[in-house]
Amino acid sequence: MHDLLIVLRNCSVYQPGVGRRDLRPGTVVNLDPMLADRMVAKGYMERVVSAAPLFAQATDAPQKPMRKRKEPRTDGS
Repeated sequence: MHDLLIVLRNCSVYQPGVGRRDLRPGTVVNLDPMLADRMVAKGYMERVVSAAPLFAQATDAPQKPMRKRKEPRTDGS
């Protein structure tokens, strides 16, 4: 699951489904554990709360496929 972090220095991160996010000091964010460990080790962020063990073992919900756009009618009516 995700860890709750507070940003200490300006940085930007990429998150699937969201895109690139520019983060400013004082911002509180949820990041996946692998990215969170890297950002904490570099000194960009500090952990506020770690994910609870029960939730850390849970899997992310499957993403819904996007709805298909309606095709324009070509039969002339």
